[in-house]
Amino acid sequence: MKKFTLTIICATSLMMLFYGCGKSNSQKKPKYIFYMIGDGMGLAHIQFAENYLDAVNHDTATTHLEMMKFPVLGTATTYSASSFVTCSSAAGTALATGNKTKNSLLGVLADSITPITPISQKFHDEGYNVGIITSVTLDHATPAAFYAHVKDRNMYKEICYQLKDIDFEFFGGAGLRGLKDDIGLYDSLKANGFVVTCDKQTILDHKMSDGKLFAYNPVTSALPPDIPYLVDSRNHDMHLPFYVKKAIELFEKDKKGFFMMIEGGRIDHACHANDPGGTLGEMLDFDEAIKLAYEFYTRHPKETLIVVTADHETGGLSIGQASTGYASYPELLDYQKISYDKLKAQFKEMVTNDVKPTKEEIYNILCENFGFNNENPKMALNKLDSLRIDFFYIHDFDPSRMPKYGEMIKPEIYRTNLVSVHNMAALAVRIMSEKAGIGWTTGSHTGGAVPVRAIGVWQEKFDGSYDNTDIPKKIHGDL
Repeated sequence: MKKFTLTIICATSLMMLFYGCGKSNSQKKPKYIFYMIGDGMGLAHIQFAENYLDAVNHDTATTHLEMMKFPVLGTATTYSASSFVTCSSAAGTALATGNKTKNSLLGVLADSITPITPISQKFHDEGYNVGIITSVTLDHATPAAFYAHVKDRNMYKEICYQLKDIDFEFFGGAGLRGLKDDIGLYDSLKANGFVVTCDKQTILDHKMSDGKLFAYNPVTSALPPDIPYLVDSRNHDMHLPFYVKKAIELFEKDKKGFFMMIEGGRIDHACHANDPGGTLGEMLDFDEAIKLAYEFYTRHPKETLIVVTADHETGGLSIGQASTGYASYPELLDYQKISYDKLKAQFKEMVTNDVKPTKEEIYNILCENFGFNNENPKMALNKLDSLRIDFFYIHDFDPSRMPKYGEMIKPEIYRTNLVSVHNMAALAVRIMSEKAGIGWTTGSHTGGAVPVRAIGVWQEKFDGSYDNTDIPKKIHGDL
């Protein structure tokens, strides 16, 4: 009887072993991988965009961004090796390599010397095609973390010299910040086998057989070189989805499989400026890129993995603030026609050219571009709004009057929330936020956890809570 029982136990154990091995072998490494990073995107940013879509569709909490339809939800901590609040290069290094490093370091360990191999290079060494796509410059912190190793993220020239020797098949997005230090960088890329172009038709016509492609937005020929905010360029179609679509077209026909890092990089920039309309546009632009990845997934569901996450949260964004109490009116952002950056540049040009607008002209500019004092009562400027506009009108355009006027109204002006408000453009986006019921706590990063959404092969790995260094390890199959 004991012998029979032992035989049953052994047989059962063997069956379980074989079943476990079979199950493990059936989980092959995904052939097609989309690693999508919303720079600065926290949970509130996602809800903010969904609330806007609900409001303009006259619906209630039923409209979801594409990533929120994915079946697996996780959260990831974002601290760096030197701070609870990470910078983009330390976070990018964690997401690219699975290692913590100190703020400002990029692609190296905390000793600032030892280079770390990113998963993009590992996949390329394994035979995958690799694409690096972003709405900021391709030598910026997050994209550069997937190929470069420097002791300071601002070493753009050095980063670009490393980029020219990279054999990844596709780079798409904005130009290079390093051009300000070396205008010959594009020539060095060409000399190392890249087709370098900002011509839309040339990009559309490019084939894998034509060689490595470095494609950038033509608007970015001028500095700052990032792709313009969607709110500033609604009719311009060479945004993030354009480059994602091109990469899919190039890689889908190739049998190798691919790894793509896709960054919605300007979400972070808009949040640094506490710009609600700019943030919304970049969130929706990123969502369009995710939709393209999902459409690809529907064609190859048994071979594709999509992971969407963020490097950190920016701005301390909240849904609701004191100005509107329990109410929120994200639909009012339809009135915002211009970003903080563009309005600031417009006012700066006036000052540079010694053009002094009248106060009435300033009010007209704000009405035209933000809808203040239009026919909608929710957009009416109250006494405090006007007081602040008058204050910054003198601050920006008549500074000689500032000492006396500033002292006179300081009790009123400084009892308001003026975090990150330093000029008329910053005030405009602050008032816009107040009208819409959007709150901000900082013009920098925050240290909270970020969302992770996943669908496809190995999606179950991304359930639960973990550190950002675990994400690339899960994607590559190391965890």
